[in-house]
Amino acid sequence: MKNINKIYIRSDVIYTLFIPLIIIGKLVRFTIMKEVLVDEGIGHGMLEQALNGGSASGEAPGIFMSQIIWFLSLFGFNTYLQFEFFFTVVWNILVLLMLFKMKKYLTIMQAIFITFSIMILNIFSFTLSKEPVQMLFFILVYLILLSEKPSYKAKLIGIAAVMLLASVTFRSYYILIVYFMAVAQFVFIILKNKNMKMITIGAIFLIIAGTSYFAILNLADLVNHSNVDELIRVRATTRGSAATVIAPSIRTDNYFFMSVNYVLVLLRMLFPLELLRLGLKYIPYVLYQLLITWVFFLSFKRYNVNSPAVNLAMIIYFAFLCCSATFEPDFGSWVRHESVVFPVILLMTGIKGVLINGGRDTRDTSPACL
Repeated sequence: MKNINKIYIRSDVIYTLFIPLIIIGKLVRFTIMKEVLVDEGIGHGMLEQALNGGSASGEAPGIFMSQIIWFLSLFGFNTYLQFEFFFTVVWNILVLLMLFKMKKYLTIMQAIFITFSIMILNIFSFTLSKEPVQMLFFILVYLILLSEKPSYKAKLIGIAAVMLLASVTFRSYYILIVYFMAVAQFVFIILKNKNMKMITIGAIFLIIAGTSYFAILNLADLVNHSNVDELIRVRATTRGSAATVIAPSIRTDNYFFMSVNYVLVLLRMLFPLELLRLGLKYIPYVLYQLLITWVFFLSFKRYNVNSPAVNLAMIIYFAFLCCSATFEPDFGSWVRHESVVFPVILLMTGIKGVLINGGRDTRDTSPACL
């Protein structure tokens, strides 16, 4: 890994490849994965119901998207492909804006992360679905992380407020992100100035996550058992016809063993090697996830020397990952949902430069870079 990272690529290369990567992503979407992602995409139902005066679903995300569809229909948008084109153009412009002012030279691993991200976003997320709106919340988080004046504490509170807003207006389970952010911040304060090996870091992460999930189950049960019924249903009995379903390793409604299963799900999401048995087409996804996992654990290990912005980005990803492990039904949903956290992961890699005492570090390396 160290030898690989001695190879540097000019960031200009990424800008040059930006449009070709979008095209590759869309070609994959409309050829290899057309049947699953396009023909069976939820966007068709959302569009039909919204244009007929209804809501795509009774849930907040469906209602939210229905309003967007209705608004865009006033400007002549009325077909699936037209909406796909709109979200592709506008959201890729947002990504390009986020990539401006990257470091002049990127490590080979950083360059791979960006190229994979652009393609995956255009395959799974930049379409008529809930993901474009979901990503807006993380773009707002990204802007808070990049802002120079607010203190670390103020940024942490601001980001928590954004996630609370997302939980109220879009996805109710995002409240768990705030919970896991608080857990992570508390743990990192305890671990401050401690130098640990990667294996120790991994063990601590899993113990923290499993214990936190166990606490959620018990606290929810104390308040109102109905609050935990859905968590039990989703994670203890997840089944599905998809080849990539994340079926539980342990089927039980016992809180302790549910927490053990939760830890196993986390490991499978971070290291989805089981997908390799399904064919060569899953290799890029596995490699992409392993790359993000490496970034996360490296940031975790270097918590004491990271910039505040990198640490906050790492805490947010930690919280999002733990939240997602409570409900993700399959790996396809996981890669789609994880892709919209791109703005946060981008900062976690050190690609944008880090913020030090209110200023921008323009060096070509950073404590958290790959």
